[in-house]
Order: sequence, then structure tokens, then C-alpha cells
Amino acid sequence: MKDHKRQRRHILFKIGVPFLTIVFLLFFVELMGEIVLHVGPRFGKIRLILANYYLIHERKIVHFDQDCAQYDSQLTYRLRPGIHNFSNREFDTTLSINSFGLRDSEDSLNAPEVIVLGDSFAMGWGVEDYENFKSVFESITGKPTLNAAISSYGTAREMVLLQKLDRTALKYVVVQYCSNDHDENLAYVKNWSLDIVGEEQYQQAKYDYTKAISYFPLKKAVILLPMFWERRHGASDPLVIPQLRQRTKEHVEQANAVCKIFDHNLRLLGGDFKLILLHLDYPSQLGDNFMIQVGHELQKPDYAFLKNRLFLVRASRVLSSNDYFPLDMHLKKSGHRKIGELLASSVQRLDQKRLSKRNM
Repeated sequence: MKDHKRQRRHILFKIGVPFLTIVFLLFFVELMGEIVLHVGPRFGKIRLILANYYLIHERKIVHFDQDCAQYDSQLTYRLRPGIHNFSNREFDTTLSINSFGLRDSEDSLNAPEVIVLGDSFAMGWGVEDYENFKSVFESITGKPTLNAAISSYGTAREMVLLQKLDRTALKYVVVQYCSNDHDENLAYVKNWSLDIVGEEQYQQAKYDYTKAISYFPLKKAVILLPMFWERRHGASDPLVIPQLRQRTKEHVEQANAVCKIFDHNLRLLGGDFKLILLHLDYPSQLGDNFMIQVGHELQKPDYAFLKNRLFLVRASRVLSSNDYFPLDMHLKKSGHRKIGELLASSVQRLDQKRLSKRNM
């Protein structure tokens, strides 16, 4: 009888210790993951893994937020008019959306001299309305400026949106480019039309994303442990900067599509406003390669018309890693301040050139 009890305790011990060890490990990883995410990761490898977890499994996105965005049959979605809270781990902001579905005032819709197009970087993801680079630029130059940037828009949708805006006093259009614009741009140049999803499909995407970022018990442990294990065994890290020689072809394709879109739409829209191209991206994607390729494209005879209308501003020369949120990897207000000042000085130089030509 005693031997039977002893044997039972031995079996329970053999099963129980590994089980409790696994449970303890899961709770420990969950707790440590939450602590490090909360205080902000400081070390390279850990930061990359936790940032990857945050971006895929936790981060709220403006255009999939039920309160912040609504369906649009011509552009897939716009921002929802009104005052909305938009927050994630590293920021808590207010979005003031006008009647057109843009993050700006009602007055800004009327005869702006400058229109800013772009995605979440230009929209001001992570900063307040008055902190984004459009507001910095406007306060320096005094030029009436409209922020028409909407999260996740590609260059193609941005130019279609421009067709719907008041251009009666327009002198400059700032187009902020991001590497994730390329798929949309490539599809657009094939037949010069946008691939717009239906409302039901858009609402389903909203629902699916909300479900994907929802919390469940031990979520961080369940997801983070395999991520750490994969990195330990040399799995490729999606946030690591690829080698330049592997990206050259990609940048040529991106630059070619962007120039085609600009040339096509400038001829379509008319007017004599100037385009200013600005590349803002996640830190691992930011550099001069894309802008250099755009410069090469402009030397081609096909773009003689575009060459006199398009000007390049290189943001990578003023930004540093300290200007980005460590997890979210959008610009903090320090980054927006730098970009606003850079654009202001660029436009002031262009204004001086215009005046010089008139006085000749």
C-alpha cells in the first residue's frame, strides 16, 4: 500500500514539476513582456522582437477603428468627421477630423496654398493635431495649408484624392511617400484606376483586425516564446535593413511607378502648382536609395514635363532613431518638428526662385 502511494507521488511529481515549470515560464514571459513593453525596450534584439509583436498583434490602426474611419466607395475609406481619441502604448492623442474626412480644420479646406498628401506619417500618427509637420510648416511659413494625409493611402489614392480638393489657390503639393505604397501604385499604373474594395469586405477587414489584436490570457507568452526561439535559430527578422544590393531593383520599380503616377495626374489636373516629394518611412526602410532612383527617372526624356514640376526633399538627412517611437516606429513630435522646418526652408527657397524668375 505504501509502495503504491509512493509510486503515485513519484508519478505526480514527474508530471507536476514540468507542468508547473511550463506554467511558471508562461506567466514569467507574460509578465516580463508586459513590463518591457510598458517601460519601452532598450536593447536591439529584444526591441525588434517586441516591436514585431506589438505591430502585428497589438497595435490599433486608425483606418480599422470603428470610431475613426468610415467606408468610402471611391477611396475605400476616409476618416470619420468629429473628435476622436486614438491611442496606443506610446501615445494618447486626439484626432480632429473635418467634414471632408481629413485631419484638419474646416477653414483649411478653403483655397489652401499648400496641400500635404501622404499616409500615417504625414497624417500625424502618434502626435497631436498641432504637433504634426503640416502645423509646424504652416506656423513657420504662414501659408494656408491643408493636411490631406490619410493612414495607409498610397501615392495613387493620394493623387485621386487631390482631384476632389479645392485647388484654386494651390502653389505646392507635398507628397509623402512610404515604401508600402508600392503595391497600390503598381496596380494603379496598369489601368489608371484604383482597386476599391466593397463596403462589406472593408467592414469584414475591420472586424478581423479587431479580433486579431484582442487580448487573451497569456497572449504575449504564447506568441513571444516562438518568436524568440525563431530568432535564436536564425530566422530572418522582418525589421532588419536589407543589403543595398538586394534593394536596388525594388527602388527602381518604386521610383518608376511614382513618376508615372505624378506625370499622368499632373497632365490630368492642369494648373501650375509644384510637387514636393518627401520620403518618410519606418527606420529600417528610410534612406536615400528611393530618392536617388527618382532623380534618375527624372533624367529620362519621358519625364521632361515632370522634371520642371517635381522637387525632392530628403528627410533621411535630418532624422535620427531618437525621432521615432521605439515600438510604433512612427515619428515623435521631434521628428515632425524637423520635417516641418525642412519643408518650410525648401518652400521658401522655391518661392525665392519664383520671384527671381519674375523679376528677370
